[in-house]
Amino acid sequence: MGSIVGCALLAGCASTSPHVISHSIEVSPGINVVRTAQGNVVDSITMRRDATRVNDLALRDCLLSNVVPANREPATDIVQPEASVWQRPGEVDVNGQTVHYRLSLQRLKDQNYYLFDQLGQPHRDAQGQEMWTPVPAWDHQQPKALHSALVEKTNAIQSCLVNAEQQQRSATSGRDARMRSS
Repeated sequence: MGSIVGCALLAGCASTSPHVISHSIEVSPGINVVRTAQGNVVDSITMRRDATRVNDLALRDCLLSNVVPANREPATDIVQPEASVWQRPGEVDVNGQTVHYRLSLQRLKDQNYYLFDQLGQPHRDAQGQEMWTPVPAWDHQQPKALHSALVEKTNAIQSCLVNAEQQQRSATSGRDARMRSS
């Protein structure tokens, strides 16, 4: 009996070690973990959705309306490092804590690929410099909550893109019908 209790205690200790990855992360698709000096941390989270065909203005509007910029700085804008990739920094509330991220949305032929990286919680050091604390991969609550929050964010952006695509199709169909009748 004593050895069972000892094993249970050791198992409990091991699950909070910074070098053990939480089971909830291992079973969540798209969570990428890296080993750092602080232990295993969440490096990025990826998701895939069906491709949408919208113009650049509609895509920009969907990102602007759904990705809250870090620190809510109006100067923070969308960048396009490559023709099919759009990036915007943002932040999301996870269990009362702010987690910053960079979203890269890549539009591929058959899917939209969402990459959330540069994940971290901001804080200031003794000199007032902004520092980042990575999201630990050994704590099963915070990474799972972060994943859920980013799934919601992805779904909101995707829904906006789908709606914009439908509106663009309607506008094109109406214009085509008017041209045929004239």
